Amino acid sequence: MEELTLRDFLNSLYKWRKYVVLLSLIMFCIIFGLQQLSGGKEKIYKATASCRVSQTSYIPVILRDIGIDIKPIKFNLEEEVIKVKSEENLKEALAILGWQESEQNIKKLREMIEVSSERNGIINISAYSSSPYEAQAVANAVAEAYVRNSKKWFHQSIESALNFLKESSEEISQKLKDSYSKLSEFSENTGVIDPDLQIKEEINRIKDLQTKIYENQLKISAIERFFEDISKNKQKTSETLKNLESLFIQDSIPEGKEMVEKVKSKAANLLSIDKSISSYYLKYLELEDKRKELLSKYSESHPKVKEIDREIEDIFSNIVYNLKVLLAELRSQNQRATREIEEARKNIAYISKNISEYLYISNNIDLLNKIFENYYNNLAELKMTMGMWSYFSEVYKRASLPQNPVSRLKVNLILSLIASFVAGIVVALILESIDMRFKNVDEIQSYVKLSPIAFVPKFEKISSYISEDNPFVLESMRGIRVALQIRNGKRFSVLFTSSTDNEGKTFISLNLALSFQGTGLKVALLDLNLSHPVMSETVGLPEEKSLFDIIAVEQEPSRVIEKAGFEFRENIFVFGSRSGFFSPDILSSPAFENFLKELSERFDVVIADSSPVLILPDVLPIVGKFDMVLIVFDITSTGRKTLKHLIETLKGAGAKDIKLVVNKLSREFAPELPIAKNNYYYYYYYRNNRKEKS
Repeated sequence: MEELTLRDFLNSLYKWRKYVVLLSLIMFCIIFGLQQLSGGKEKIYKATASCRVSQTSYIPVILRDIGIDIKPIKFNLEEEVIKVKSEENLKEALAILGWQESEQNIKKLREMIEVSSERNGIINISAYSSSPYEAQAVANAVAEAYVRNSKKWFHQSIESALNFLKESSEEISQKLKDSYSKLSEFSENTGVIDPDLQIKEEINRIKDLQTKIYENQLKISAIERFFEDISKNKQKTSETLKNLESLFIQDSIPEGKEMVEKVKSKAANLLSIDKSISSYYLKYLELEDKRKELLSKYSESHPKVKEIDREIEDIFSNIVYNLKVLLAELRSQNQRATREIEEARKNIAYISKNISEYLYISNNIDLLNKIFENYYNNLAELKMTMGMWSYFSEVYKRASLPQNPVSRLKVNLILSLIASFVAGIVVALILESIDMRFKNVDEIQSYVKLSPIAFVPKFEKISSYISEDNPFVLESMRGIRVALQIRNGKRFSVLFTSSTDNEGKTFISLNLALSFQGTGLKVALLDLNLSHPVMSETVGLPEEKSLFDIIAVEQEPSRVIEKAGFEFRENIFVFGSRSGFFSPDILSSPAFENFLKELSERFDVVIADSSPVLILPDVLPIVGKFDMVLIVFDITSTGRKTLKHLIETLKGAGAKDIKLVVNKLSREFAPELPIAKNNYYYYYYYRNNRKEKS
């Protein structure tokens, strides 16, 4: 069932306003008359006692605090008014009055009193009776009974809350233990203890390993470049070895050597490889200097120089060997680091996979801890509250003896008005529920899954099918024409139909054709309503121009058009028949099919008016011959199921493009349209306005 909104409710009242007003007047007269007759001339006395309520109930407050109830912490005098007239309170009042406790007396007492409330926490209890003494006694007895019962209800509520809290706290305590055990078991099985800390540690571990890999890769690149150099130039080993300067940094040079300063200056800000290699390099520098000194005295073939060269070669071999060992070690370290990074990532993924369950358990523990703490706090508060009942409610003003009777005319008038208005609303809602029409234009598309191509207003004072002098009709037809041309261009054929009679298809199709005057387009107006050719009669089609009589004897389409065409206006030709031709078989004949084809070639626009399809399905065999089928839909009378059935019937018959023209639209069905008397802003305003809002 669709939800009834305030807007729909007001629209329903507006739609059925005549019935609502009429029925309300009738019901008012009946109810008011009965009340006056039943009241007679008996004098009625009224006595009023007042009670002041300090607080209506502690229970909603307490339960809201511990998360059990969501009632707002505020006075609820409406509930107290109901309690005043409750059976328990009235029984207590009967005991105070000394009346016998019976269903009859309880009912009598309830009918005698009226209870109302004021914003300042005052409850007024009024009693009506033919005896002023009885009215006074009843008002005071009911007020006193309420004060007594309020204290009892208060203590019952507190005791009930205490029992509830005790039982609930024990249950929460057990749930808390179970949750801790579940968390411990989960951590033991998964290894997830503190996911935030564990993930952070793994991320830091990955960063450190990536830094180590980067540093090692720099060293590997330097060593590989060294090996590449000596492979290209094996004869210049001494010169190539000097490139190892780039493998050292200041802190890699041993202290206490003679050439520390010299080596440091050469190796400053360069990569560190290994201290053992550094010692070889220092030795190499010493031998290099010694060789230069010998060369100043001897030639390169001298035994001392050759001895130095052999030592340099040995040092070079040792350095190469150590670099190869170091290169293998660096690569091994990077492989281990890569495996450790992959392991750390798997650990992160594993922790992330289990983190949702961990958070569920841990959050549940936090929630249970909070509830458990609130329970104990409220238990202590309740125990203190048990003995604090003081002026929970009191008789603020006792009823005095009434001196004069009251008139119930005003009361009867108000009650009659309310009852009659409610009855009118109920009738409106009943009529709305059984009304099968669309309530507004927005429902059309959602129900039949077709959007209207145009909306035609409900025109007043239209006495003829041809309304060339009515500016509002002209504007409406111009709007339909523009919509069709935008969708189909300047050449198209369209068939107008409807579900029942009197929906306006003939009026719209005829005036739409007239709207093409002055456009330069040649229009053919086709009357296919075989049983009731209203269009042919309206335009005054001569009997010798009867289309179907001509088709019966003439097979050539061009000759049929020449003989049957009746030029109603300039460039507007009518093809129809005034003699109720009842055989629909001619519409599906080859001759008529050829005629339609020739008509589409000779005319720019072909507009056909047909019979109501659900009454006389004559045109169903040819609906697929037209570019578009327009259903003229009277929104004020046609039901939604009827429209849907018509659309399904046309689709089943092969209609290509089905669209709706909503006719007789008024403010009742489109409240957002600016409609004035005898004036109308056409559907462009409505369509554009809806698009802007959407």
